[in-house]
Amino acid sequence: MSEDGARINQTRARLERALVFIEGALSERLTIKRIARHAHLSPFHFQRLFVAHMGESVGGYVSSRRLEHAARMIFDKRGQSIITTALECGFETHSAFSRAFRRHFGCTPSQFRKDPANGRRREGLSRPFLLSQPADHPVSQPKLVDQPRRAFVFRSFKGTLDGSFFDGGQVISDQVRGGLVAEAGNRLLAVIGSFPDEPDQLNDTQVTGYFGGLTEEVYASSWGEGWRRFEPGRYAVFEHFGSYKYLYQSWNRIYHGWAAVTDPTLRDEWPFESYLPDPDFASKRRPTALIHIPVV
Repeated sequence: MSEDGARINQTRARLERALVFIEGALSERLTIKRIARHAHLSPFHFQRLFVAHMGESVGGYVSSRRLEHAARMIFDKRGQSIITTALECGFETHSAFSRAFRRHFGCTPSQFRKDPANGRRREGLSRPFLLSQPADHPVSQPKLVDQPRRAFVFRSFKGTLDGSFFDGGQVISDQVRGGLVAEAGNRLLAVIGSFPDEPDQLNDTQVTGYFGGLTEEVYASSWGEGWRRFEPGRYAVFEHFGSYKYLYQSWNRIYHGWAAVTDPTLRDEWPFESYLPDPDFASKRRPTALIHIPVV
């Protein structure tokens, strides 16, 4: 691996350690210095790299995760007191929590509990309570591509580990190479993964992912569990560089950076990522995957 590639992967691994720490400490007092220590970076360099790879500031990320967690608790645990929720989400007082909640969602926690429709939410995505402010760091613009009707033969799997669906990546790769590629032959347009539901947290044991192949038409497959048809439509296509393990950081950057800035109108279709042949994980100049977001 080249020096550039090693540095990219090392940086992403450090950010991952920080993200895992944040998820386990949402109820605690978090400072940039304390979080950066888990990434083995100075606070200055950690903040700069966090924005570059995650598409938002450290403080913004922590705040949005705390408030999303609080909104989900209010929604799911209607018998729990507001102050208990506030303390479990890292707020020291009821008033501080209420101010932050109202500023973020546009209503008080009590109004939200009475009817979640009172609060602002994201439209067209699977985590409606995850709102974030765009970072000052510019986000690369995607290429807009019109895709004809396609078919997706897939197998499903559950769970993420530290943000990534690919804890079992080698097993999945072997299943694709040893089964799908041989079966589909020239019909296979691309190997893809699709995640219609975003993980609720870095380690989400319930979320379902799908992997398999993109083809022009459905065929009789003994490899796949099922098929999904992608109707003709436009996609915003983003490039990912480096290891597949850190694809979730690129997804985060897209949804919390580009989407927060442009407020795109999303189509009711599954987003997906396609894996480029012979990926060069050692180079930061050559993309290894393309992320496709369905847009109008």
